[in-house]
Amino acid sequence: SKEPAMTWVKGNGVNETMELSKLLHKEATNWFLKFIEGALDAGFHTSKEKADDTAD
Repeated sequence: SKEPAMTWVKGNGVNETMELSKLLHKEATNWFLKFIEGALDAGFHTSKEKADDTAD
């Protein structure tokens, strides 16, 4: 079960790398913003309200 040797394929790897970088950045940004939005909706408001209640 010997795997075939990989061959070098000419292309513009720098452009492909930049495209991948931009895509990963976009996806990470979207994930982070959704995470923060969910955290704000679910918990940060509640934590602030509890802190305000204990300050009195």
